[in-house]
Amino acid sequence: MQKQLSKIFLVMLLALCAVLPAQAQKIGFADLELILAYMPEAQAIERELNTYTQQLQKNIRAKQEYAETKLEEFQQRAQEAGESLPETELQAMETELQKLQQEIYKSQQDAEQKLMVKRMDRLGPLLDKVQAAIDALAKEGGYTYIFNATSGGTSIVLHAGDQYNVTKELMKRLNIAIPEGME
Repeated sequence: MQKQLSKIFLVMLLALCAVLPAQAQKIGFADLELILAYMPEAQAIERELNTYTQQLQKNIRAKQEYAETKLEEFQQRAQEAGESLPETELQAMETELQKLQQEIYKSQQDAEQKLMVKRMDRLGPLLDKVQAAIDALAKEGGYTYIFNATSGGTSIVLHAGDQYNVTKELMKRLNIAIPEGME
């Protein structure tokens, strides 16, 4: 009997030890997309990336227009020559058009890669700054976890009280003007 009571007491003690740390955890969440949307540095980076994207697209459009011009030239040449156009010349035209299409495709792939690298390069220090603010808030506020409330426009935090939302506190730490209606 004494042995059974000791086991029960031990199980209860272990259960209590497991529950106590869980109660001591402090959890918060922030809307990082909102923070970045109102961060002046992020807005400047977005404008810079938009300009860069337009430049890349302009180069691709120039190649596409050149390819379209070549196609029109080949079609006109084929019409003028009729059936007297040698097969070797037709194949050469086709090969050149295929080469132009491949160049356009490669340019599109290169542009996407360049944009991604530039975005990561420009946003990296900014995200590090935000992470440092999160880490400082967590340390000072005694938070065990701070979650991102959204990801790609989808809410991750399905329910939480406003007292757990640290978005405004992070915005203050990052010197971001808090938008009207959020005060």
